[in-house]
Amino acid sequence: MVQGAAVQLREVMVNLIFNAVEAMQEGGSITIRTSTNAHGAELQISDTGSGMTQEVKRQISVPFFTTKHSGTGLGLSMVYGVMQRHGGRVDIISSPGEGTTVSLLFQRSADLENDLETLQNLDEIRALEPVSILVVEDEESIREGLIQAFTGAGHNVLEASNGAEGLELFFNEENLDIVFTDLGMSQLSGWEMIERLHNHDSSIPIVVLSGWGDDVNLEMMKKFGVVKVIQKPFSIIELHTALYEVISLKKTA
Repeated sequence: MVQGAAVQLREVMVNLIFNAVEAMQEGGSITIRTSTNAHGAELQISDTGSGMTQEVKRQISVPFFTTKHSGTGLGLSMVYGVMQRHGGRVDIISSPGEGTTVSLLFQRSADLENDLETLQNLDEIRALEPVSILVVEDEESIREGLIQAFTGAGHNVLEASNGAEGLELFFNEENLDIVFTDLGMSQLSGWEMIERLHNHDSSIPIVVLSGWGDDVNLEMMKKFGVVKVIQKPFSIIELHTALYEVISLKKTA
């Protein structure tokens, strides 16, 4: 895992892919790979285009330097600037007629490592008996992260990508212990799903995963059994701490 500004990193990807396309005037292929090592993560973009000479490689990080007949020439210098701000680096392998491979090297997230270390030291949280969790989240990457966090600690997880799926799973599962749900979803909003869940079983604790712009109304929370709100982006330790607190309270209620 690495930390980064998503908008800037998307722009880096777009620039590198456009550069690769322009280097393949007669066609070719672009290959995108990701990998990890002891120091962090690597994102690699390779093309089968015209490649670069050593002289061009020495100058590509200079603003406005370009080999194109038109355009600003800011592409690769922007890539270097963004990677420097992220504490990473850019490696380029290229030869004339042999294509180009650009590697973006990111440092491992120190915050995530601290979260994992803290989690390993929290004996009470680690000792929590396995529970059954319903995760309702429409953004795939977040949903997968939630599933990995909970299943990695031995819990049983049911997943849904929208409110309608979440409601169906809830009605078909008899032994759910807790629900983690997003608010802004298609087909059935988080609040609509929460209301129906609560009306069916008012004892089920619900944790809301709130993104920017979500309306987390305190009255609605109290009315529909929302016991906790976790703001995005959240950490692994926040998830497990919330789970432990809610399940512990449920057992003593």
